[in-house]
Amino acid sequence: ENLHVYARVTVENINIIDMKNLLIGQTINIGMMWKDLRLSYRNLVPGVPNPVSYTDSGKLWQPLDHTIYENANIGSIRTDGNRIVSLLLNTTEPTMDIYSSYEDLIIGGDETWLNITQRFRIDYTCIFNLTKYPFDHQQCEFITSIRSTPYRGISLLGYNPAVVYTGRKIVGQFEIINMTLNPRTGDINSTMDLEQNVFTFTLNMKRYHRDAVIRLMVPSCILWIMAYLTLFINIEDFTNRNRISITLLLTLITLFASVSVRDDFPTTTYFKYIDIWFMWYLANLFLIITAHIFLAKFLDLSTCLLYTSPSPRDATLSRM
Repeated sequence: ENLHVYARVTVENINIIDMKNLLIGQTINIGMMWKDLRLSYRNLVPGVPNPVSYTDSGKLWQPLDHTIYENANIGSIRTDGNRIVSLLLNTTEPTMDIYSSYEDLIIGGDETWLNITQRFRIDYTCIFNLTKYPFDHQQCEFITSIRSTPYRGISLLGYNPAVVYTGRKIVGQFEIINMTLNPRTGDINSTMDLEQNVFTFTLNMKRYHRDAVIRLMVPSCILWIMAYLTLFINIEDFTNRNRISITLLLTLITLFASVSVRDDFPTTTYFKYIDIWFMWYLANLFLIITAHIFLAKFLDLSTCLLYTSPSPRDATLSRM
């Protein structure tokens, strides 16, 4: 039978969301519980954690020493040196007779949970889908597994609540919705297959799009409305109609260019919703300028025909 190790992850803070390098940095507190049937204990206080000294804990098998962070960025795992190991009785009152001293009572490993907690700062790789930018929702999976020993398999499960988020609600451009345990991952109350060694939790977040709307969409709408209003300028005033619309087109291009070079603007090889938005407005301003040119050409042609066409009176005199 596999050794069952139960994990709980507390995400204390999301330090960075880097769309350019596809990274999410987190400060997490990992707690693990397991039973070691090879060990026996004495002088344990029931109902409270019993701390284990640094010297004694160094002699124990500890699951955190065999934990693998599957999609963590290489070289980005930073460990807090304060590792806490404690013992917790599985029963409130151990069985003993009236002639025995509690301090000398030997408690078996099957009645005692070993508990270990430690904080980490880890940068994980996350593949962002930015097609719907700036109205996108993102999901990032964080996969943790544990390396089995040569003599025994190890199952890594969660105990409720397996994942807890205690950090800020707004991080950068994103609003954190929740963190969930992957359905494929078992937990302490689960009837799923317990012979697994992967613990996966998911971060769900959505972009806080108000900044993008104010900085990108509102200015482009205003510029387009101004360009559209040039169609109502006197048709004979071609100079002002064309000059204003071309100026607005250049302003719109400058706006898009200045936004695209910002560090917080995602660069992708595929089209995003915001790219379609930009192209629609550019195409509209181009069509407005084209309409001005055709109207001016048509006006010139009409004027030319008006002055060159002979009147009926002139045609009659020429026949005489």
